Amino acid sequence: MRFKKVEDFKFVHVANAFLSQVSIRPTYDGKKIDWDVALDLLYPEVMNAEQSCYLICLEDELNPVYVGQYTGTFKDRWRLRKGKYIWHSKHDDSIKSSLEAGKKVMIWLSVDPYAELSDGRKVNINKEIEQIIIEAIQPKWNTTGKNKDPNIGVPVSDICSKYEKNLPEIVNSIYAKFEEQGLDIYIEKLTSKGEKNWEEVQNDKIATLSRYRHFLNYISSGVKPNDALEFVWKEFP
Repeated sequence: MRFKKVEDFKFVHVANAFLSQVSIRPTYDGKKIDWDVALDLLYPEVMNAEQSCYLICLEDELNPVYVGQYTGTFKDRWRLRKGKYIWHSKHDDSIKSSLEAGKKVMIWLSVDPYAELSDGRKVNINKEIEQIIIEAIQPKWNTTGKNKDPNIGVPVSDICSKYEKNLPEIVNSIYAKFEEQGLDIYIEKLTSKGEKNWEEVQNDKIATLSRYRHFLNYISSGVKPNDALEFVWKEFP
């Protein structure tokens, strides 16, 4: 078996892509096409390999050209037809082009995609391995998950931190918007009354913020204040 490490994660070479002498005719964009790209599994058991991270490598390039991950099994991710033909993703055309150019295309699979928690339990971190490698080497076939990808999003911990530490400032900024538009009298009308326990108070803080925001959104879209007031109380009672 051939092994290698990428960003300190261990991978094993499990398959090579090849052009089959006999093609199949799947439907693509409503049309039948001839398709001959297949995988030679070096170890048949890999068909049922559990969720993991994988690499697509070209023999003449140092870094992987693509990094991916899957849930379920390897055969499900690669959608192997008749046990060998791949129907994997939009990058299948890149695999085909590479093979037609005489390049060797290899598939590598993470050997142990797990991390151990402090209580001894193990969790699969295939997605995390994928992200670490993508950010580190920027594979040329990957189009998402890179450092400059605007779709990576904001860490949930940052969102929590913002509201835990800066809630008074956030509320004050909303109050300022009410004042700018001469809507101060509606602030109290958007706040619920009555005795509440601690948990109810915490929940109502967020509900009140929602009423404020949606009230201002209605106003900005031309809804009259009294109608907006009625709408948000029905939406966030």
